[in-house]
Amino acid sequence: MKMTDKNTPVSRRNGLIASGAALLAGQSASAWDATNQQVANVVLRRQYVEGPFGQMHVRMASPAEEKVNTKPALACFHFTPGSSRMYDQIMPLLATDRTVMAIDTPGYGASSPPPSIPKLSDYANAMIAALTALGHGPSGKPIDLLGHLTGSLISVELAVTQQKWIRRVVLSRSPAFSAEKRKNYVVEMVALAEGRKTDMKGQYLIDRLNRGLGQLRPGEEPALYMGAFIDSVTPGHRWVDGEVAAISYPAEDKFPLIKQPVLLFTYPDTVAEEWKRPPGLLKTAMVVHLAEAGPWLWQQQADLIAGHVRPFLDRA
Repeated sequence: MKMTDKNTPVSRRNGLIASGAALLAGQSASAWDATNQQVANVVLRRQYVEGPFGQMHVRMASPAEEKVNTKPALACFHFTPGSSRMYDQIMPLLATDRTVMAIDTPGYGASSPPPSIPKLSDYANAMIAALTALGHGPSGKPIDLLGHLTGSLISVELAVTQQKWIRRVVLSRSPAFSAEKRKNYVVEMVALAEGRKTDMKGQYLIDRLNRGLGQLRPGEEPALYMGAFIDSVTPGHRWVDGEVAAISYPAEDKFPLIKQPVLLFTYPDTVAEEWKRPPGLLKTAMVVHLAEAGPWLWQQQADLIAGHVRPFLDRA
């Protein structure tokens, strides 16, 4: 099934999303800096759990009243280099009747790094450890997943290897590189990371900052990008770990193995072959093309995303 955001009836959006978005509009991400901060009817909190490489940082959002926490929990995995910060705005919108968790991938955000470049399956196993520590592991109730870029491939790996545990999957900007591109891109990424080790002038920091600021639209303030910039440089030269793991992952072989219902977000700038392939590999997926998506979609249009995600997750 394929649709665009323009074709989604307003009636599909849960009233809780609309009211939550209105209340959230005046809130900044600093709400996450307080202990058990409440936004609307949702409690926001942050904590650490033990993972295979050390501590893992988690953002959690859940209903203020436990009696309304009736839906399957949702785990969110971010892009790299980034952090769970990308889900700050959407988590309160989805957590009115379920627990929503966003976990920093090992080596990113505030999670401890692995000793060397991991495989994508290593990231997936780390997420299993974190979710188990949070009381939502494979031995418990089925959960849903949402992932963006590298996070989407972590979701794919878990969906394929944990079919009884994973119930529904939301994939955003999920790539499927050819074998040739995987090989070439990995070489390029590793070389780029090595070059950063000897960049004594910090030119790569300036370049990354300017690239992000250059994506701002008229009227948007630089502060919109600062969080993403900080997250992108926090890992140092090891920012490449997640990129290498994602590019090396044989997604074209994994996508057809997914048995669970899938919601796939595609974007207007995904013209390269690796972005065009997933819809054909996920033949039963609901494909939503976000025609009006901007570079700060998850920060500024969280209600749009939630309006697609919630109805999909709420289906039996």
